[in-house]
Amino acid sequence: MARRSERAKLMSKSLILTSLVALVIAGCAGTSSGGGGIYAETDTTTSFGNDTTTFADSGAGKDSQGGDTGTVKDANTVQDSSTIQDTSTIKDTNPGPDSQGNDVPDSQASDAKADIPKTDVSKTDTGADIKDVVTVNTCGTGSDIASLLKCTEGTVDFTLTGVLVTYVEATGFFVYDTSSSRGMLIYAGTTWPYTAPKVNDEITVHITKYASYQGQQEVSASDGLLITGAGTASTTALDLATIAANTFAEDYESRLVVGKGIKIKQLNGPDGIATLPIAGDVTLRVEGATTLCTGATFELKSGVLTQFGGGYRVQIMNGAADLGPIDTTGCSGASTYDQSNWGFEEVNSADPPPDFYKVGAALSAVRTTSEFHAGAAGCKVTWTAQDNQDLFSGLQVPVTAGQKATVSVWIKDSDPAGRARLGLVFYKADGTTVASSQYSGSYSADGSAWVQLSYSFTAPADVASVRGMVRMYDVVATGATWGGTATVYLDDWSVTVQ
Repeated sequence: MARRSERAKLMSKSLILTSLVALVIAGCAGTSSGGGGIYAETDTTTSFGNDTTTFADSGAGKDSQGGDTGTVKDANTVQDSSTIQDTSTIKDTNPGPDSQGNDVPDSQASDAKADIPKTDVSKTDTGADIKDVVTVNTCGTGSDIASLLKCTEGTVDFTLTGVLVTYVEATGFFVYDTSSSRGMLIYAGTTWPYTAPKVNDEITVHITKYASYQGQQEVSASDGLLITGAGTASTTALDLATIAANTFAEDYESRLVVGKGIKIKQLNGPDGIATLPIAGDVTLRVEGATTLCTGATFELKSGVLTQFGGGYRVQIMNGAADLGPIDTTGCSGASTYDQSNWGFEEVNSADPPPDFYKVGAALSAVRTTSEFHAGAAGCKVTWTAQDNQDLFSGLQVPVTAGQKATVSVWIKDSDPAGRARLGLVFYKADGTTVASSQYSGSYSADGSAWVQLSYSFTAPADVASVRGMVRMYDVVATGATWGGTATVYLDDWSVTVQ
């Protein structure tokens, strides 16, 4: 506690002193010669700083404490406030906010002050430093892919052990073990939380989030990767030369795939359709520079079979590094496309009709004579998945930067479960796309009549050609589920540049 020391001072009103008066100070005592004679003043304090002066001051001068101006009692009897120290050790037993400074821990589910440390189980915070308890979803009892597949999507605490890295790309990698007949994607993003493993590494990795994208289960957050051994990824691969596309199922998801004699049926930039040696067509996505072209036959040294919406696709994510010898002698090139069948008049049962190509395993586009805008036929487009399904015109129309490209299509949309909108895709001279595709802001509307939709966009820099496209979408009423199929009709397609 603060302690105050007081002294009486010599005061003189009218006398001129001719002799030296000695002043002796000891502790808080003082003597002085004043107009009224000799007087003494003693102030003492308690341990709390209270001034307990109780004497009468006979001096006529002002007391240094400011408490009197003459022969009155010193009125300074209050607690000294100069250096008060609070020694209270009171603890707050009330589970609510602490009125002594809000620094006492409490167990309430919500706090009115931000500096009260607590565990919040209600996930409702009113303070910045209150930590939530996050619910961790339960999984299987093991540590393999089969157990991971039993996890509820969301935040998890799961350690995957003894899995073999089968494929590595820029934003993640795929693993496989013998617990199930399928693999698993571990997505790392553009900034990896650990050093990327290599193909053939056996690893242990801690999983913190499990999710799905377009129907494919994946690990979307992980940490603590540890390389524990080595294996041979090629022994786990599915051979596309011995598997028919129509047999693809959940068990094949995220598996490493290889194969010879695969032929490109359609290709537009990274997307296309490939025909497998046994039977059936599979959607293809090729990322990275390659010399693949429509009609080419190639060997797939390594790729991944992934689920995308309502179907499966072969993904080649490392460009030419994933491919073996490519035979381009059968390539037809983009020049084989023209606009002669943009009215769908050519009698042909192909899916899609000549001069068009499609992207989306759940999309059917066939010529029909039951619905058309002009002539004798149109195109019936049906899709059975909720992810994007696209129909393109094959011809790349020449265009230069600054020119306006326009795609126009007549559409009959009488199905409330679906809708469509137009888009444009621009290409560089080397055939690669320029940035992303451009899409109209308007969609088809339900009705019994044919309606012409048009969309224009000014060509950006460094372009050489453009294609038109129609993208299909599902429509789901609020509180309902999608019926699983939708249909629109198309006719009299055109792409112009001016």
